[in-house]
Formats: sequence, structure tokens, C-alpha cells
Amino acid sequence: MRQKTAPKEKILTEFNCCWPIFSAKHPSVTCPNVEVSLLPPDIGGRTASNGKITINVTIGNQSTEVIRHVIFHELCHLIHLNHSREFYDALDELDPLHRKRNGAYLEKRLQNLENLTETINIQ
Repeated sequence: MRQKTAPKEKILTEFNCCWPIFSAKHPSVTCPNVEVSLLPPDIGGRTASNGKITINVTIGNQSTEVIRHVIFHELCHLIHLNHSREFYDALDELDPLHRKRNGAYLEKRLQNLENLTETINIQ
């Protein structure tokens, strides 16, 4: 019988697969410290301004696709500490299926941000 990998180890293994892909596109970024711990259930991960990434241990129970998406999402915060269009463009390069999975939601959110920015610039 095959032994199931513990969530923390699964996340760290996937990080070790994602990092070379990210660093090939962004060679000036140093490998971050990564911690796997329990976060609130609505948070998959977080990236601190000092570059430390924390991934919610519960993500380790998800599919490899979801785990890699969360890791790539947090890695993109190393170059964009926000959810700007540039952030999502960087995420697209690493995880091209994320827009297909979340496309309508993300496009609407980006459009709302752009409309807000235009409103602020007009005033």
C-alpha cells in the first residue's frame, strides 16, 4: 500500500518544483524562506514584505494543481506586492491555467481596480 505524503512535505516538495521555474524567469529574486503553518481557512498563503512566504498547511490536502497555483501566486508577490495587472501577468506566465479556472472573477476584479484608479485620477 502506498503511503500518503503529509501535507507539509507535499507543499515543500511542490515548492521545490516551482522555484526553478520561477527563478528562471526572475533570476534576480533570491529564494525565499518558506514556512508551512495553519492560517485562517480563507487564506492559501501570504508573502511578507521581507520575502518570507507562508503557505497554509491545509493546502497540502488539495491537488498538485492547486498547491502549485498557491505557490506561484505567493512567488509572484516577491515581485509585485499587490494584485495589479502586472501581478496577474506574471502569474499567467507561471500558471497559464489560472485564468481559465478563475477568468471571469479575475477579469471583473481587475476591471473594478482599473475603474477605481481612473476615478481617483480624474478627481
